[in-house]
Amino acid sequence: MNNKKCNNVSSCSPFIIWRNYALGAVSVSVVPLFIMLLPAGWCHFITLLVSLLLFSFVRFNRKSKVETCMLIPYSAARSLLIITICFVVIDFFNADRLVEVKPLKAMLLPVVVLIVLLVMKYKGLKNVLCIDCLLRNGYVCERKALGHIYERENRYLVPRQIKVAIVGIIVVWGYEIFVSNSFYDSSFDDFIFYFLPLIIVTMDLLMLRFRYFLIRVYRRYDKFETRQEVPVGKKRLRITVVCGDTVYYVMQNEMYETPFIVDSEFEEKISVGFAKSYMAERLGFVNVGSIRFCYGSLDFEQKRSVEHYFCFIEDKSMILKYEEKFAVKGEWMTKEELVRNHNKEMFTPFVTAELSRIFRIMTTSKIYDIDGHRRIEIKGYIPNFSISEIKNSSLDFSDNRWVYLSKFNRDVSFAKLRLFWYKYIEGLG
Repeated sequence: MNNKKCNNVSSCSPFIIWRNYALGAVSVSVVPLFIMLLPAGWCHFITLLVSLLLFSFVRFNRKSKVETCMLIPYSAARSLLIITICFVVIDFFNADRLVEVKPLKAMLLPVVVLIVLLVMKYKGLKNVLCIDCLLRNGYVCERKALGHIYERENRYLVPRQIKVAIVGIIVVWGYEIFVSNSFYDSSFDDFIFYFLPLIIVTMDLLMLRFRYFLIRVYRRYDKFETRQEVPVGKKRLRITVVCGDTVYYVMQNEMYETPFIVDSEFEEKISVGFAKSYMAERLGFVNVGSIRFCYGSLDFEQKRSVEHYFCFIEDKSMILKYEEKFAVKGEWMTKEELVRNHNKEMFTPFVTAELSRIFRIMTTSKIYDIDGHRRIEIKGYIPNFSISEIKNSSLDFSDNRWVYLSKFNRDVSFAKLRLFWYKYIEGLG
């Protein structure tokens, strides 16, 4: 079992969320000042340096004991990297009039920032940074209130930055198109192109700081302390029953969930024995090799963990007896039904995380070996798999390398360059 830290709400505060937001926003908003005050070459160098420093900050945070969400600084770092490349291209084709193209650079900045933020918003939790965080720290539902705080705040902060970028575009481009041609004042031009972006961002930061001053974040998210959360000092075992090519779930609060969930006292070692005794109590009898550990996550600070297991049975009559004994009614789902209900968002967050991981690893393992070498030489071909294959599979579902491999393999464009960048520059994976 991987010793992943889930962290907890004590590792988060309104100030830290605001600090990370401010760091990304200010890093971008000072670039117009670099454009105005520095020669072209130095402007490129400083902008690139700030981008790499932000990537280093993200990398350092990833390895720190108390990890925080770095989505905004990460977006800013990517924006600065792209804008540096754009600046170099502009200066290359305008080498004889470097001073004249300075306003063009200032106008281009909010456009690049907007595009990067829109891409990040579109990808959601599927962007590289979030995938890496989820693999190491657990999914939102496994991280207690902290996961919900970061998810909800990012849903608020990313669109907020998008709005700020749009305001910057409207002001700068509107001035250039409708005002500057009929009214020329060099000092006012400097104010609009180089100083106003920083003023807009500063005002946004002050309003956001006041928001976090008024809102007590912890109480605001108390509603997420639900039955799905793992109590401090406890270990939660989640056991999914599989029979042939079907999986068993019951309907709870209009969503499908495994009925076999039990809490035990926290310990770092995986509790296969406890899972066997629990299932034997529920089903009456289980074979020695029928319980298999899938994957799990640990939170050392709060001494709590979540472990996911399979329980393979040969006869569905065991479940019929269970339903009669405990007065429950469930459904056996085929792979096609699992996919259909997943697309309809009919599963709880825990089940969604379990199925996503299992499906991803099963598919990836049929295309590549653990070292990334292709098993099938037909590019673009996605092999199928059956639920029954899981029982006899030797795959280690707790090995995050399979999930990384599904995202970063040799078939993606510039695979080696991307792998080098993510690993050594951004410090991911």
